[in-house]
Amino acid sequence: MRYDYPAGMKPTPVRERERFYREEFETAFLEERMERWKRFVPVIDIGTDSTLYKPRLQELKGKLVRIKEYRDLPHLVEKIGDYAPEDIYYSRTISREGQVDVNPTQELVFRIAPHQLDCRKCDRKRQHMEKQYREYVFCRGCFADAAHHTRNLYMFLERHFDDMDLVYTGRAFHLHVNDEEGFQMQQEDRWELARKVARQFPIQKDITAGDTDLVRLPGSLNGLVSRTVTQLSVSHMTDPDHIIESLSVPDALS
Repeated sequence: MRYDYPAGMKPTPVRERERFYREEFETAFLEERMERWKRFVPVIDIGTDSTLYKPRLQELKGKLVRIKEYRDLPHLVEKIGDYAPEDIYYSRTISREGQVDVNPTQELVFRIAPHQLDCRKCDRKRQHMEKQYREYVFCRGCFADAAHHTRNLYMFLERHFDDMDLVYTGRAFHLHVNDEEGFQMQQEDRWELARKVARQFPIQKDITAGDTDLVRLPGSLNGLVSRTVTQLSVSHMTDPDHIIESLSVPDALS
């Protein structure tokens, strides 16, 4: 056993992944980042974990592919559809070469994942799995707990930041801070913030500190669970089942 998800969540076949990017890909977040960052580079995984990919792309299995060359948004979406990737990420670090007026260095992100929470049922299953697959186990109970913690974290961070995006990634929850203050934070300050927040909330500290650079692209498909990486409002967090059973389910799979 490599994965253990709530019912209905499973790897997406390549044909359906391609159809998603041709017909359902929500590009609002991508467009905003392209506009703000001038040169935005998506990073795709064609099928490392699911082992599902187009045969002609076999040599790319296990590699992260950066899409650097594209003319405009439609051309980028066309290229993504042609790859039909399992996942799409992006680097939240921005170079200091005049790509944006304020020259931010890195987007500040907080992550809460169900596999990091105490769950007796899931912990028993993880004991019999290889270490690299343990994060791919969660149940509705620990998912609901993650949603609860994320909602509280969002309300806590509202006291400190004015502009945030709340995102469901297919398994975990991310909070993206859009304030310039967040971009400009130095790494030692990020680590200090991560340690302080972790005293109250079960965040993944290395994400907040910036040690892990790639994050999932909102609007894309999480091809391991067949769920869209969905931007949420705080009100959505009171009904976790709705998030995984309806809100994030692609039309082709609903």
